[in-house]
Amino acid sequence: IEIAKDTTLQAKADIKDATSQDTKAVTASVKHQFTPNWAGSVGVRHDDLETRIANASPTLSQNGERTDVGVQVDYNPDPEAAKPDWKAYGFFQDTVRSSGNRRDNNRVGVGGSWQLNEKFNLLGELSSGNGGVGGKVGGDWQVTDRSQLYMNYALDTDRTDSLYRGRQGTLVSGSKTRFTDNLSVYGEDRLMHGVGPSGLLHAFGLDLAARDGWNFGVKGETGDLSDPLAGDFSRKAISFSVGRSVEKIKYAGNVEWRKEDGTQVGERTTWLVRNSFG
Repeated sequence: IEIAKDTTLQAKADIKDATSQDTKAVTASVKHQFTPNWAGSVGVRHDDLETRIANASPTLSQNGERTDVGVQVDYNPDPEAAKPDWKAYGFFQDTVRSSGNRRDNNRVGVGGSWQLNEKFNLLGELSSGNGGVGGKVGGDWQVTDRSQLYMNYALDTDRTDSLYRGRQGTLVSGSKTRFTDNLSVYGEDRLMHGVGPSGLLHAFGLDLAARDGWNFGVKGETGDLSDPLAGDFSRKAISFSVGRSVEKIKYAGNVEWRKEDGTQVGERTTWLVRNSFG
């Protein structure tokens, strides 16, 4: 949401109720465009973890509250270009308050992207902090005006949107094709490893940009995973999304149905609902 000239506000709240662990989180950030080349943002995140099922891992069994504050600076050497030759950013994060056995999440890092030519773009990030070294590397190739290939690998040391705390790596590869100006489809594979779920997921989806600022989407997902808390399980999921943009106000909603059959939790059905305003 634009709260002043060149200044925007973003806020998000997450509530997750699981058999093994509950989490509540609130995130807010303010970004300001100081000059055409320079922008800066300040954000704060507060979350609360409650572990229901005890296990032998101190990392997965954290309980308590934590508040993190972060600052990021972005630089774009050519803001007028649709695809600038390169962009860079740096960030710093500090834990200002924690309770229980929550680990601090102090972190500093740099990242950016490099447009090799009109068709190929590279991106990367490197950071260090309490959880160890983290990073991201990847690229995308604009094969034609209507098709794109991409591959990214990210090593997260403390995911802010996950119930798991520790090092988690994800390799994503996929393709996206735009059949018309309004309709596009994509398919991708996600290979995950680390403290959270490990395994391979296959995903596919369809996006439709309708008239008058409306957009709709459908997504499917299937695969087999091994989880340190839930054991081995297979997953099938389907979700539907809708979005609406009117001038400076944007809304996005998503409903997902997920069915999992595992060695520890048996067969379970989960509904997930997400809403966002901006």
